Amino acid sequence: SYYRVDLLGSGGDGAGDTVSDLRVDVCAAAYLLPYASSVEELRKFCSFAARALGSGGRFVSVTTILNKPSFEKAAAAADAPGGVLASDAWGFSIVWEADSVRDGMLADVTLFGSCGRDVATRVTFPNYFWSKDAITGALLDSGFDRVEWLVPLVAADAPGDVANEFGRINRTPALDAVGFFVATKK
Repeated sequence: SYYRVDLLGSGGDGAGDTVSDLRVDVCAAAYLLPYASSVEELRKFCSFAARALGSGGRFVSVTTILNKPSFEKAAAAADAPGGVLASDAWGFSIVWEADSVRDGMLADVTLFGSCGRDVATRVTFPNYFWSKDAITGALLDSGFDRVEWLVPLVAADAPGDVANEFGRINRTPALDAVGFFVATKK
């Protein structure tokens, strides 16, 4: 079944939401956490996932992450405050104007269509970037007892051209800004 919940509208106390009595085995969210503008919101998002899960349930997610070394290297190479991480192969860029790289930093993420960086085939939206440590802390504070960060792999029996292309584009520094995790509830 599919459930949609207003994560910030109910105040996080369970009153007036539809997830309070719901228990599922797996909760999945793609790119939800970058919309948390504060540590409190980050914890609230994680708490809603935890509340929906029964004991041993898993929260599976892909999210943008703040990988400080990659962001700091890009900022050092910039001519002005902020920086840019980009991957034409993966079709995205991340641009920020903050003076320092820190948890909760706001940046614009742009996704490019098949026509490259053509203005007509792209979309830009804001993201707040959180480190793996900050996300892990919010998950543990929210009732999860284990968080495993995953590395994407190509199946051993994938066609050679797929494996070669993945290997080539997987070495781009911009991919340090994407993380995959499974959090398991107590």
